[in-house]
Amino acid sequence: DGKFTYSRIISVDTRSIVREVSIYPNPASTEINVTNSDDGPLLVRFLNQHGKLIHSKTIEEPVAKIDVSDLEEGIYLIETVGVEEKKVQKLVISR
Repeated sequence: DGKFTYSRIISVDTRSIVREVSIYPNPASTEINVTNSDDGPLLVRFLNQHGKLIHSKTIEEPVAKIDVSDLEEGIYLIETVGVEEKKVQKLVISR
């Protein structure tokens, strides 16, 4: 009959499927736990408030403990770089 109608367009953004990286406890004193729900290695970089790289570690397991007892008290930026995603979080070291 030559008629047509428009339907509502629905899209799925696969990047919005959250690949969680959690760092806890925060504040921390001697060690932190890093959880990685991504499939693949995760690079964890510790930066001071000026952006200078202090320490880095690659983790392969879903939950890893990282010793932070050698870090001075203060605020650090924790940059996590996964297969598809990069995230920056603040970490407070307090004793």
